[in-house]
Amino acid sequence: MKDLLKCSLKMFFKKNLLVTILFIVCQVIMITGVIFVYGLIAAKVAYGDNGLLYKTYAVTPKGMDTISGVEKSIQDIQKDVNFIGKIDYISICLDHGGVPVIANSKYIEKPPLFINVGEYFSKKEYNSGENLIILNPQLENQRLKLLHEAENGDENEFVPVKFNVGGEFNLFGTNYIIKGLTFDLQHEIPYTSIESLTQKYYVKIIMKENQSKNDILTNGKIIRDAFNADRITPPTVKTNETNEKLAQSILAFVIAFVATINLSALYKYVLSSRKREYAIYRICGCRKTKGFMLYFLEMLLICVGIYIFTAILFQFGLSWVYSYMQDGAVNALTFEDYAVLFGLYVLNILVVLVPSLKKYSNGVPLDIYRF
Repeated sequence: MKDLLKCSLKMFFKKNLLVTILFIVCQVIMITGVIFVYGLIAAKVAYGDNGLLYKTYAVTPKGMDTISGVEKSIQDIQKDVNFIGKIDYISICLDHGGVPVIANSKYIEKPPLFINVGEYFSKKEYNSGENLIILNPQLENQRLKLLHEAENGDENEFVPVKFNVGGEFNLFGTNYIIKGLTFDLQHEIPYTSIESLTQKYYVKIIMKENQSKNDILTNGKIIRDAFNADRITPPTVKTNETNEKLAQSILAFVIAFVATINLSALYKYVLSSRKREYAIYRICGCRKTKGFMLYFLEMLLICVGIYIFTAILFQFGLSWVYSYMQDGAVNALTFEDYAVLFGLYVLNILVVLVPSLKKYSNGVPLDIYRF
């Protein structure tokens, strides 16, 4: 059976190379589409409809106008037993005349901002304390326009400022070099470049896991006390996660099912081009069951191989798109997600392609050969 399977696999790729390539390409496109849709829903489920909705505490420190004071509070929280190993990262959100300026405490390998011109900070630049900024020119011009109208009324028309990569930008009295331009609704600077906190600001603490009601009660008090704050904005408690996951799986299955139906016609053509080969197997003593298992294993090995190749290609080549489509979704798909998709993919093969294969393998050898 092993040798026969090897021979059959060779024939699959050699018999009609063009159709075989078309079949593989269609499979890759179908699987990529299903993974993408599933991942997009997974990003919504994991990160919510408004960024890291279920993991983020926001607090406005009271009486802290130095970065050292804030960092001491952060260190106190990180040492607490309820937070050890559970914090993903911390952000300081500065108010630049109504425009948010974000500074994350750790370097994010896959940039959370979509850079239209220029590039994101390198890790070395981020950690060195260089005065660099990722700027949204539209937001900045809106801020400057409001200032212009407040000072001059309608007397002089506001002329938008053109910001260029490599140019200087004054932020809180300090000159920053523009590293990149973005359309995201914020500016971003390296955390290590912050010198003082005399302007309005608040702190975001992003946890690794979604927070429950009990987590919020316990952690909220610790954060409030550490920052001497009157109140905090806690994460939203996630509900019906099981139902969302189920809906996500059903949608992925339906998409894969429709795509597999279209592929079944192509697979039937591949099989029809090999009818005489199968008839010879049967005439030489190959039973129907063995013939079915031969082609079933062949199809399963090919489809599993295509799935693994596509999943690896997507994970390392395309998964970065989620961070631009859903705030915070640096990597929406986990190994568990790929395993679920693999199960749905195999189920679709069993539902759609196996009946065609069974009908094909049950044919009378002589009739198959003459055809």
